[in-house]
Amino acid sequence: MTLLHYFLNHFESDLQKLLAFGSHPSSFYCETRPELKGCVFFGGRQWAHYEKEIAHVPEKNRALFCVSLLSIVAADKNNHAHLTPQQETWRRAFAGYPKFGWIGFGPHFEDIKFLCSIPEEEGVNFDALEDDELDEFVLYHRKQGSKFLGPHVEYAFLKMVEDPEFNGTHPMIGRLRNSIIRVFNFNGLQ
Repeated sequence: MTLLHYFLNHFESDLQKLLAFGSHPSSFYCETRPELKGCVFFGGRQWAHYEKEIAHVPEKNRALFCVSLLSIVAADKNNHAHLTPQQETWRRAFAGYPKFGWIGFGPHFEDIKFLCSIPEEEGVNFDALEDDELDEFVLYHRKQGSKFLGPHVEYAFLKMVEDPEFNGTHPMIGRLRNSIIRVFNFNGLQ
């Protein structure tokens, strides 16, 4: 099964099972930070809840699940960091995107590297993912992103590959970054 096939046919179901363990911001947080209304936080500090949250995903699909999860978390974080004028369009389209982190004295957003490093420590092997299927996956997201961000999609992906959190923090993230560079032909960003 390819990454794109998994994303289109199985990811949503697996994601909903993970989110059953998530936590929701209190009504107080939502009054002071309306963008958190309806958000679900998962993972905890450095994905402390990994084993519980991923137990439902068959081992053979865990690398596919983690890269799919990485893609939506990174896209959401990137949007909030770099695409302020487009945020409302994004929020309406993807209001249910989960937040990787935890709620304590306010919301805490975790570093995306833990979406790969913790699974890898637990035996998930990302090496089986081929560059061609990563390119296919990025191309699909480019087309989907164009529907919501229009001409800003290229800027969105450029800001993502330039972001320090997405730049060399884990080999799998580096491979996904390189795929984005190939698909968008961002010359000079290797």
